[in-house]
Amino acid sequence: MKILNLGKAGLVGLLLALVLSRASAQQQMKDMVFHDSLGAVIDTQENSRYNIFGDIPGFTAARLVKETASRAEIFIMRNFNDRAQILALVLPATSFAQIKVVLANRIAGGPEVKFEFPVLPIEENQWQERSTNKTMVLRDGSKLMGVFVRAHGDTIVCKTNSGLEISVPSGIIAGIRSVGGEAVSGQFYRNDPNTSRLFFAPTGRRLKAGCGYFADYWIFFPTAAFGITDYFSFAGGMSLIPGAESQLFYLMPKLTFEVSPNAGIGAGLMHVRLPEESEGFTLGYGVATFGKPTGGVTVGAGAPLGKNAGEMFILLIGGETQVSNNVKLISENWFFLDSNESVSLFSGGVRFFGDKLAVDLALFTATEAWSEGGFPFFPWVDFSVFWGK
Repeated sequence: MKILNLGKAGLVGLLLALVLSRASAQQQMKDMVFHDSLGAVIDTQENSRYNIFGDIPGFTAARLVKETASRAEIFIMRNFNDRAQILALVLPATSFAQIKVVLANRIAGGPEVKFEFPVLPIEENQWQERSTNKTMVLRDGSKLMGVFVRAHGDTIVCKTNSGLEISVPSGIIAGIRSVGGEAVSGQFYRNDPNTSRLFFAPTGRRLKAGCGYFADYWIFFPTAAFGITDYFSFAGGMSLIPGAESQLFYLMPKLTFEVSPNAGIGAGLMHVRLPEESEGFTLGYGVATFGKPTGGVTVGAGAPLGKNAGEMFILLIGGETQVSNNVKLISENWFFLDSNESVSLFSGGVRFFGDKLAVDLALFTATEAWSEGGFPFFPWVDFSVFWGK
């Protein structure tokens, strides 16, 4: 019996072909049309003739892929800047019905009629996307991850991180989402969602508008943060220490500016107080981060404000490097300086993360801990849950 030697790449390609074949059997599921004469796919001639979407550079096709009782969804495809893009639009049932009526009137008007305004105008800013890396979910539940390299009509060619190019008809696509990250030595490294801080210290990277997270340090110190604009974020929380007569409240506003894709600077305040106190403690700081999200160096300085001004000066030096798709090594080091003495705090640990969740495990130590005997490390544990794009 002759044995077929496919090799690793060939075997992967065969498995993907089987997945796509299975999905193709469901290709007609829930396909909708704007008009019977147009069919499920709107091509370049139909878009130009009836001015459906307007003038879209590189437009190849559009397909209405599904409809529920309350909405319809359409994928619009184009080639732009040496790669393909897919714009997914959700149409309420009322808008879908209105488009059908307008198109029916235009088609009935005859070939000599010209239409000045598009039925469903698409603006260039709607094509803005967070990442060129995509996860494509097919109608049978399987997934492909890669970059859309080109479009042929309503078919998208997806290039995976291993270099395979797979042609995917839009009719079997159930959904598309951006995946932040980059390929390193042939392996995909997703973006760490927690780049705005190390373990505790802030970095020079921003928390974008509409994004946020809930974090909890040592169980007893929950914190929530939210990006109000791309330049200003606000965080705050309170301690939940069992048996304590009063709890700490803390507020942390921060301004951040992106100097370049690989450099950012920030400045902010950290205010901590007890409920029965009128003033509390306020620290002002500045910080800068240099490097990609997969690895960089953070330096910063801070000092107390108000009546405590001038009593202490604080330096921060930290670093991070990503070693796999979802693991990053981090070090955060503090130097507390005043006129009488100085204290140094060092740490090293690991961050495990997915798209919306991160967990930090680390050990902290101080120079004095090594001279006192006993175990010189203090454990650090925190987790963060993120939302937003």
